Formats: sequence, C-alpha cells, structure tokens
Amino acid sequence: MGNSLGMLAAKEPDFQIHGLVKFQLFGQELWLTTTHVSILIVALLLLIFALVVRAKLSDAEGKPGTLQNIAELIVEMLDNMVKGSMGKNGLAFRNYIGSLFLFLIVYLPYHRNKTTAFFP
Repeated sequence: MGNSLGMLAAKEPDFQIHGLVKFQLFGQELWLTTTHVSILIVALLLLIFALVVRAKLSDAEGKPGTLQNIAELIVEMLDNMVKGSMGKNGLAFRNYIGSLFLFLIVYLPYHRNKTTAFFP
C-alpha cells in the first residue's frame, strides 16, 4: 500500500512547468507547455457545458429540466455571492467573477499540487 493517499499525492511536488512543443514565431522562441494545454482543456469543458445548456434551453417547452435547474442554481449562487460581497454596484463584475469561479472549480480538482494538471 505504501502511500495512504494513493495516486492523489506525489512523493515530491513538481512545481516546474514542462514544455511540450517549441516553435519559432516572428523570430521569437515560444513554448507550448503543459499549463497551456490544461487551461485549454478546462476552457473547452466550460464551453461545451455552456453550449449544451444553451441548446437544451432553446428546446425547452416551458417545463424546466434538470440541466436548466443546475445552470440556474450556478447563476443565482454567483449573483448572490457578488451581491453579498460587493453590493449592488458589483453586479457589473459578475461575469468576470463567475468566469474565474467556474474556471477554478473545474481546474483545481485536477491540479494535484502540480502546475501540470492533466499530465502525470
């Protein structure tokens, strides 16, 4: 058995960002790193969720389904969080705060004390 945390914890944390692909652009050396790929995966997951919810809402016949209830729960929770901490004037920032919140909710469970979230 060894480690009681199983695969969730490494023996030593790896805080180094690993390069995957190196390329040249306008005379500059650029790297595509594991962090870039992780961020793209999270962004795609959130985009797919938003598109599925939008498609389901456009097909709704007046009776809300489970997916609509989940989406409304998330939106109302974020609105209440912004109103509670920033007041009524903070509602202008709810899209920004909501994007950060959803990104972190999706990204952090896979982070595993590393900067390389989706890679071993």
